Amino acid sequence: MDKRTTALLKILDEQKALYESLAQKAGKLVESINGGASMDDLLRIMDEREAIITSLDSGSKKMMDAISGAGNQAITEDEKVTGLKTELESLIKGVMQTDETAVRLLREAFTETQSGLAAMSTGHKTVSAYGKKGKPAFAKYFDRKF
Repeated sequence: MDKRTTALLKILDEQKALYESLAQKAGKLVESINGGASMDDLLRIMDEREAIITSLDSGSKKMMDAISGAGNQAITEDEKVTGLKTELESLIKGVMQTDETAVRLLREAFTETQSGLAAMSTGHKTVSAYGKKGKPAFAKYFDRKF
């Protein structure tokens, strides 16, 4: 195995670890949404995912550099490289499916919140239909002497 193949295998291993971490964060995001986590928790998970995605982008550039040039056909046909490529594709599909679930759950939560706000607005309109509020009427009690 030559240096370029070894370098590519190292990059692919790093990418695999990052995609596994991304898959774990995607699952955690779905669990948090289902569990009614706070917006701060969801944003923290999204920030962690963003950092992983940035690292993946950097790794993709390294991978492209490793396979560019003459003789790249032999590198990409290596059995270990092909195996890692298949694992990466599987991980990517899993992350995409989990992300689709997260997006669907977030849309449902948004719609539910929107409905609640609309109902609250309707309640305010109903109360305001009774007219302007004046000063509160206090009960007056008269003591009668017998």
